[in-house]
Amino acid sequence: MQDYLHHSALMLCLIVVIFGAAASLLPFSPVEPVLVAVAAVAPRWLLLPLVVLATVSHMSTKTLIFAGGAKARDRLRGKSQLRFDRVSVRLSGRSGAQRTTLFVSGVTGLPPFYLITALCGSLRMPLREFLVFATAGRAIRFATLIFLPQLLGFSTAAAQRPAPPAEVVRLLLGSTATATERVGAR
Repeated sequence: MQDYLHHSALMLCLIVVIFGAAASLLPFSPVEPVLVAVAAVAPRWLLLPLVVLATVSHMSTKTLIFAGGAKARDRLRGKSQLRFDRVSVRLSGRSGAQRTTLFVSGVTGLPPFYLITALCGSLRMPLREFLVFATAGRAIRFATLIFLPQLLGFSTAAAQRPAPPAEVVRLLLGSTATATERVGAR
């Protein structure tokens, strides 16, 4: 069962979509470790689709936070509310600074992307601008995380290269005899 989970493209895609959406709604559940773990066992051909799935699922639910930006501010308490108010004063009426902060937060996570998303919604940033800058930032972040195991050589070898045909035949036939030896013996 473990091999099925690690090598099923559909299962890996579902994991990315579920965790991407959930992490977007909850400020304390990061999707980053999940993306790195999935990318470490995913075949190379699946990496770019995983970036797209992670970005789309994350941003589709993050748009809900953007839409409820004013209400999200009311739910913040303590330091989060102070940060929100401080950044809100700095960015209010400055659309270029809002876009830049949103993009940088999307890529780096600093300032916290959850707070910046709610802030942009409360400052009435146009939805199109939010989607363009936030999605671009998150796509860069997720692509970096998903391709990181490949670049550092931490991906599993089984997921990266198919077994040689002779080895597959031996495994299927259950012995060390080659396919030609089996056929010739009949």
